[in-house]
Amino acid sequence: MSGNLLSFILTLVLAFGGPGLERSALENFRFAPSLPSVAWAPPVHEATGGHGFPGHSLPTQIKGEVIGTTSNEYATFGLTDKGEIFWSRDGQSWTVIDFNEMYRGYYAPVHLVGIAAGAGSVAVVGTYEESGAPAMFVSQRGSVWSERTLTYSQGEELFELGEAPLAIRADLERDEYVLTCTDDVLFFVPSCSHCNRIEYHGTD
Repeated sequence: MSGNLLSFILTLVLAFGGPGLERSALENFRFAPSLPSVAWAPPVHEATGGHGFPGHSLPTQIKGEVIGTTSNEYATFGLTDKGEIFWSRDGQSWTVIDFNEMYRGYYAPVHLVGIAAGAGSVAVVGTYEESGAPAMFVSQRGSVWSERTLTYSQGEELFELGEAPLAIRADLERDEYVLTCTDDVLFFVPSCSHCNRIEYHGTD
């Protein structure tokens, strides 16, 4: 096993590991909006089922299976495999939106696979259904979503991210989102819209 591959595995463990890694998102979740932000994104192939969080009920209007949960100082957010985003400030009263329905005619349809909350924002990632291109959207409180451009500079050249996001987490210390993508790529999205960067961890 090459050093690059070992480094990539270690990066993933540090990014997504921790006690209870084998548990589902619902089993691992505790509603605590007053605590610092904790972001979690499951592997894209591992949808998590269930009908409620411990001590709390899921919104009855969601149609899909929950594939991710996350929280920050504002609220707790969730994402389903049908592209529904939902959030609550108290664990009882939930707001739910169908992302593709809400932005029909404005954004092209997307397949969302991950959600993470940072300090003062929440983000979702996935791919555009028709082109397969990577997609990321950011919101302050869940109600209004803005597309985040996934470009990066190398020298004087500007490139677009070509790898598909598989998961996302929030790095609160660096104030940035980290996207785990296909082909052993990590993509870093800080608050600065022109400061994205990419790391390749694949084997030669």
